[in-house]
Amino acid sequence: FFIKAWERVIGLAGTISEGTKLELLHQSIKGSGRKIADAYVNGVKTSYPGLKEYLRTTYELSTQCRRVKVLKRYNALKLNSQPSLTDFKKFQAQWILACQQLAELGIGLEDNKKTLDFLEKLPIEITRYVNLQYKEVIEKVDIDR
Repeated sequence: FFIKAWERVIGLAGTISEGTKLELLHQSIKGSGRKIADAYVNGVKTSYPGLKEYLRTTYELSTQCRRVKVLKRYNALKLNSQPSLTDFKKFQAQWILACQQLAELGIGLEDNKKTLDFLEKLPIEITRYVNLQYKEVIEKVDIDR
């Protein structure tokens, strides 16, 4: 596997900090793995062992196991109440990653379903605001339901 060979090469460089190892591994990944690594590094608490484990579970499991794991992660996503901008960016990166992985694994979700799922995962005060805006637009344009 790529990481084992990569670690042998890095081992020749001597003692390197974990942050440097993380950045070197991240920069060395090409192709479809690069999107996975980018989403991990940009979206969650990052660590070198965490990225290795994330890549391992993404690529070493059978397709069926990966489908189950990605669906569980997709269904478990939730943005906490009163999120900061950083919290939202992490949530958004994880959402995009999960949707990409579902598509790569052949699990197609309709755009309407994805939109409803996304709104469902937002805090109630945000979804209430979105619903109010929707009703306001309908009233202003005088659209029949």
